[in-house]
Amino acid sequence: MVLLASSSSIKDTEEITRASRQDDSKKNLLHDLINEVGFVSLPYKALFNASTNGTYRIQCWGKDSTLCADFRGTASFVIGALPDTSSFYSFIFITISAISKPNLVTFDKQGKRISCEPLTEENSVIYAGEILECEEYAVIDAN
Repeated sequence: MVLLASSSSIKDTEEITRASRQDDSKKNLLHDLINEVGFVSLPYKALFNASTNGTYRIQCWGKDSTLCADFRGTASFVIGALPDTSSFYSFIFITISAISKPNLVTFDKQGKRISCEPLTEENSVIYAGEILECEEYAVIDAN
């Protein structure tokens, strides 16, 4: 019996192996992130102008670099994970720009991002003298 292997099949196998390692690495990063930030208590009230106090900053320049794009860039702070991890992983995080808007990012069990959506939208009033008032929130219930 003679076995022949083409260079393209070896290359395909190497790419599949590399992709599998990246998936495992990302899955492990998500587990590490859950251990770092813990779970939020439900019901959770996501305030529009959230604070970064007590959050975990995604380290795009270091160990979290593969998660950076999933969390919308370099100034993302994770508040916590949703407690239900049976089918997916979800994290509440805020991004820092002019205002801090809470977001929800969800990953499947292999670490692939499913969605990333804001929990609140801008609902602010600017008064004379540029006093800003924001009273927007969303509640994530236990169900």
